[in-house]
Amino acid sequence: MSKKIAGLFLAALCGACTVARHANAQNDAPPTISGLEMAPINFKKGEPRNPESLNSSLDGDFAVAAINRDLLIVKKYRSLRFEILGFTDTEECAPSDCQKLSASRAEAVHGWLIAHGADPSSFKRVEGLGAEMPIADNSTEEGRSVNRRVEVNQVPSRSP
Repeated sequence: MSKKIAGLFLAALCGACTVARHANAQNDAPPTISGLEMAPINFKKGEPRNPESLNSSLDGDFAVAAINRDLLIVKKYRSLRFEILGFTDTEECAPSDCQKLSASRAEAVHGWLIAHGADPSSFKRVEGLGAEMPIADNSTEEGRSVNRRVEVNQVPSRSP
């Protein structure tokens, strides 16, 4: 694990999460998290092959810490809604198979979070997006390893 990634993760863990209420003239909208960074959950190449083995599919201690931190956030802020998005790199699968692999990653994280106490209604969307939206350079192994990820993101709640 690179020192830069470890440093960013520790900074995110130490950062204060504040809840801010945004009111409009007619009603009080659900709270939103301000200053919250949820770390991506990185996977080993081609994993998970079996959704029951999520822990062995995760790419190192950083990924294990990230999924556990995401669980704490989802459980703490039960009134908020989240999406779980899975991604692949461009070389670990054929383009036609990347969507399926990324969906397997998202579903594995979703299942793990629920099995560990997250409320199923906290999640509005669980989807695999294949190799779309890379966050690092797919021409290097380091970049590809960053792109093999699942993101748990807060989504805006709509007022009735």
